[in-house]
Amino acid sequence: MDPLEVSKQPHWISKPYFRLSEVAKESITQNGEQTFREKQKQKLAETAQAQGISMKKARKRERRQLCGKRVLEIKRAKFPPCSRCAQPAGQNCSLERCKKCCRFKCKHEKLDCKAHRYIFSENAEIAENC
Repeated sequence: MDPLEVSKQPHWISKPYFRLSEVAKESITQNGEQTFREKQKQKLAETAQAQGISMKKARKRERRQLCGKRVLEIKRAKFPPCSRCAQPAGQNCSLERCKKCCRFKCKHEKLDCKAHRYIFSENAEIAENC
């Protein structure tokens, strides 16, 4: 049985399984075209001969060029520095401080910071009333 003839039969007729690559390769080779692998091999052979190196070295060089293109640089977010120390400050902190410095300032001056969720002003009022 020829895979091409079998593949052309209607779908409701039961037929044996053939790998798609075999059917596709036979249909391409009948038209006189080359498969992707054959084209790649021919291209590598041309570059290897032009540079005067072996096929294996040409493949390695091509692989290295591809790897260099695939690497993406990861851009890190830059946070504003704390006004007291060099640590990065909280993004929404009204005092423009890092968490540790913000806690210290809020605690001693009885302030609130919504970004770091510190509520010392209410605690101070409750302590004074008791």
